Amino acid sequence: MIENDFYFYAHEGMIDILLGFPAIRERVRELNSEDLPEFLKEIRTNPNFKAAYADALLQRYLNFKNSNESQHICKEAFATNLPVVIYSLRDFYLLNALNEKILEMIKAGLIDQWKRESFRQGVLNVQESIEPKVLTVDDLEGSFLILIFGCLLGSIAFLCEKFLL
Repeated sequence: MIENDFYFYAHEGMIDILLGFPAIRERVRELNSEDLPEFLKEIRTNPNFKAAYADALLQRYLNFKNSNESQHICKEAFATNLPVVIYSLRDFYLLNALNEKILEMIKAGLIDQWKRESFRQGVLNVQESIEPKVLTVDDLEGSFLILIFGCLLGSIAFLCEKFLL
């Protein structure tokens, strides 16, 4: 993809990660939510448009919209917290090679290893943050409002029964 002039699109949170790769830095593009319709139009109408986009929602949208099956959508979750979507035209010349590389990574156990590392890191982060939190009045404000509202309704019901019946 680097040698064939692909552009790499990402949202604000992912852009910093992609900019960390010097080989693609000049071809990284930030994609805002208002740019998404134009981006999707480009995918559907321009046969020479080559791009990679990291977002599972785009994959779901394209599978839903492309009923003519003119595009091939391939999704592999390389890590539990980073789904990667690669889309291309059906007859894209690197598609078989790309699928073979993904299968090789799966067979070699790299995907499982990355998932285990990601899970271990997540467990470590959870264990570090298990300290009890001291509740403040702000945390309980909603509970107090519900209590006061219930007391008011109860008082109104009591007064109605006492004086109206």
